[in-house]
Amino acid sequence: MSPRLAWALVLGWMALIAALSHQSAWQGPATASGLPLADKLDHLAEFAVLGALLWNAVSRHHPLPWLAPAIFVLALGAGYGVLDELHQSLVPGRSAELGDWLADAVGVALGSYTLDRWQR
Repeated sequence: MSPRLAWALVLGWMALIAALSHQSAWQGPATASGLPLADKLDHLAEFAVLGALLWNAVSRHHPLPWLAPAIFVLALGAGYGVLDELHQSLVPGRSAELGDWLADAVGVALGSYTLDRWQR
């Protein structure tokens, strides 16, 4: 896979997250199941995919070679989680929650770590 395609997949997934966050009544698969803390599982899952896509892109082309790839991926993914939560605070019926952002950051870390281990 080319670096351009890898980064395009990252941007596409970020756009999908933004589109889902813009819906006032969207419920992910875990939330619809009624499980306790299900909304956190939804955040964790969607950001785990983002973490894996980011790791895939960074492993092909790391734009900041002086910064450790894992830190770059976590900073970029967790930073996007902050933007996602701020975006949700502007959508009627949605709110920004620290717990959701933590689930986002843990998801990025788990997704990138899992892909790194799988690639090795």
